[in-house]
Amino acid sequence: MNNVVYNPGKWAMRLGPVLKEWASSGITPAPPSVSIVGNYMRHGADTKPGLAMVGTNSLGSAYLEDNIAVDALGDPVPIAAPEITVLADEPVWPEGLVALPVASVVEWVLAHAGARPRDRDEVDLRIITDFRSGGGTFVNSQDEVGGYPSAEPTSRPLVVPTEDIEGWLERFADELE
Repeated sequence: MNNVVYNPGKWAMRLGPVLKEWASSGITPAPPSVSIVGNYMRHGADTKPGLAMVGTNSLGSAYLEDNIAVDALGDPVPIAAPEITVLADEPVWPEGLVALPVASVVEWVLAHAGARPRDRDEVDLRIITDFRSGGGTFVNSQDEVGGYPSAEPTSRPLVVPTEDIEGWLERFADELE
């Protein structure tokens, strides 16, 4: 629910077991049955042409609602590969869970992406910039993108209040996010 998938390569969302990995076990895994709602996928430089958002190399079924899948030029590509069984109803959906509409997902995810969205490091910024520009390729080594980032160690005393701990935790988390 509510994911942004960019430049997925061979698979964006893949359902089902790799059956040859189970061949000698005597076990045949049950095919997955999932709900896929409010997701956005865009092809990039490393994406297999025509790749659907949801695929499988064996078995799988999915309930699909309010998803967008486009190629690098913004033209539609399939949401589900022909091998996927499309379900009419959600096989799984937690009570009270509400998905954002897909039209809002990209900006919401970009606003909240990264370990600390208010203080993004150069890696987070590069990934977001690549998505927005349609650039970027698979990274096979940290050396291809400037190496590991350097970070200065930080510390501060943790003073936990004796009252309103819940409020303090909310403010503390808000400062970090």
